[in-house]
Amino acid sequence: MKKILVVDDEEMVRESLVIGFSRQGYDCVEAANGEEALRIFDSDPEITVGFVDIRMPGKSGLDIISEIRDNPTRKIEIVVMTGHGGIDEAVRALRLGAFDFLQKPFTPDQAV
Repeated sequence: MKKILVVDDEEMVRESLVIGFSRQGYDCVEAANGEEALRIFDSDPEITVGFVDIRMPGKSGLDIISEIRDNPTRKIEIVVMTGHGGIDEAVRALRLGAFDFLQKPFTPDQAV
């Protein structure tokens, strides 16, 4: 089973996704910012998928992708989430190695 890391600075977004993914049978963990996400990723080898908001205070979603990509011992598929006007950043994320991007708002059903 895939374990999903949900990273967003908005608590309601994280909770909604975690509840939706959990209902579909996925094990989920969540992080409120990039620094927390990287700590969780480093400490939990079962995480294979990440849903990461691009714009967050501190480390951005782009920072997270860069740091995870630089870890040659781990593979994780990153899906970036972006609000209105974030398409340029989503394209940058794809070039950095993100698997896909979703424009907010979306439902967990649309994400899987």
